[in-house]
This record gives sequence, C-alpha cells and structure tokens, in this order.
Amino acid sequence: MASGLPSLGGELVLDDAVAIEGSTCVTGELSLRRIFGTNFWCEVGRTRSIQSWRPWPVLAWWFLERLGGGEAWPFRALSLLLHAVCACLAVVVGRQLGLPARAATIGGLVFAVLAIHMDAVAYATGAAGLWSTAALLAAVSLRLAQSRWVLPFVVLACLSKESGVLVLPLLALIELRPPQGRRRPWSLAAAAVAVVAVLTLRAAVLDAWTGTRIPAHVNPLVGEPWLARLPTALALLGRYVVL
Repeated sequence: MASGLPSLGGELVLDDAVAIEGSTCVTGELSLRRIFGTNFWCEVGRTRSIQSWRPWPVLAWWFLERLGGGEAWPFRALSLLLHAVCACLAVVVGRQLGLPARAATIGGLVFAVLAIHMDAVAYATGAAGLWSTAALLAAVSLRLAQSRWVLPFVVLACLSKESGVLVLPLLALIELRPPQGRRRPWSLAAAAVAVVAVLTLRAAVLDAWTGTRIPAHVNPLVGEPWLARLPTALALLGRYVVL
C-alpha cells in the first residue's frame, strides 16, 4: 500500500481513458438506467468492445468525477482507501478463523505491500477489483460473526466485478466448519439466489453468460487449449508465492 502512495499525484492512465474519461456514464448526467444497462465502458449494442458489467464502480466514479472536477486524485485516493480496507478485513477474517493476532496482522501487512497488487491500486479502473474484494471479505467476516447483514455485501461484490461470485463458494466453505453459534441455514440460500439474480441481469445487459472477450495482445495464450495454458498459470502462481 505504501508503494501506491505516489499514485496520488498521478494522472488517469491505461483503461482509465476509456472507462472513466471517455465514459458518458461517468462524465454525463447521472443515469442509473444507463450505468446499470450498459457494459463497463458505457457501451451498448454492436459498439460494445468489452464483455464486462461492473455498475457499482462506475456509479462511484460518477460521484468522484463531481468531487474532483475531473481531477485524478479522488480516484487515486479511493483506490488507496479501498486497498487499506481490504488489508484490514484480511486481518479481521484471519482472527475470526483462529489465527493468532500477530500472524493475522503479518498476513494483512503482507497483503498490503505485495507488488502484484499495484495493478489494482495504481490506476483507477482497478478499483473494480478492490470494491469486489472488500465486499467479499466483509461478507465472509459477517458470516463468521453470525450477522444477518451478509446479503448486501454479496450483491455488492457481484456488482463490482465478475470475480465477486467467489463469495458464494467461500460462504459455503464456512458452513462446513463446526457450529460456532446459531446457524442461519437460509443465509447461504439467499446468497445463492442473489448471485444468480445478478448474473442473470449481467447476461441480459451483455447478451452473454460467459466472461470477457480477452484479445490476444492482452493474453497471447487465449487461443490455446487449457492443457497448454495450465503450466503457465502454475508457473505464474509459483512466482507469486516466491514474491
């Protein structure tokens, strides 16, 4: 997180030019229908160039655009704040799972300073992943605490980024733990219904159930069979562990 502090003085870069500066969902009049009814770059129909639907970050960017008058610093500050929240939630979840305070704190600090997280923190568009991760961790923490407020964070995780659907298997894993208090059997069922509802809405907007169309210049292996891609993924995982 500390290595991301210089980004506060930076400009909007990379996908920010399309997703924020060039998006009428962010720069135009507030329209929930347009934000929730178009893709991540506020495109519709045949002009759509990306199959991602992440309305919550777009809605947040609309407010940040007004807050900073188009300047980059509010977007940068939000990303740093969300990353700090994710690191703190990682500590909280670790403690709830039984880790000693020191181990949980070290884990949260490692999460905060890992260089690979710069991709999500150092440019504004990466905030979609930060929103999703923060909401996912909050949902897990609340479920571990036997709270009834899990569902809003499940929905928020899925509205922020496609990876938010991972909240459902994580909540299911929590159910496998020995009873830690009063069970809420309806909670997991409600979360499943919410995830399916969000995915259905996403499919209606994008006319597709599948993920993003990834071009070859982004992932040169995108056209290869999974047997060829798996060793590369495992090699990258090994490098991540070493880092």
